[in-house]
Amino acid sequence: MMAYAVYDEGTGQVRDALDIELRLPHDGKWFHCELSPETSGALKQKIDAFCVMTYGEHLPSPPVQDGPIPPQMGLTM
Repeated sequence: MMAYAVYDEGTGQVRDALDIELRLPHDGKWFHCELSPETSGALKQKIDAFCVMTYGEHLPSPPVQDGPIPPQMGLTM
C-alpha cells in the first residue's frame, strides 16, 4: 500500500486529498480520500518533522508577495 499526499509550495499547505494505492497480487486499486483542514494541518506537521529528521530541512515556505495581490481578470465577451 502506498499513500500520496501533495504539499503545495505556493500556498504552504498540504492539499485536501490523500490518494492511496493498494497493490494486490493480480490487481491494483486506487482510493481518493478527502481530508479535513485539521487533518491536512496535522499531516503537514508530520511531513515537516519527517523532512527535518531525514534531510535536516523544513518544508519550504510559500513565496513572499511584494505588495498587494493583483486582481485576476475574468473572461470577457
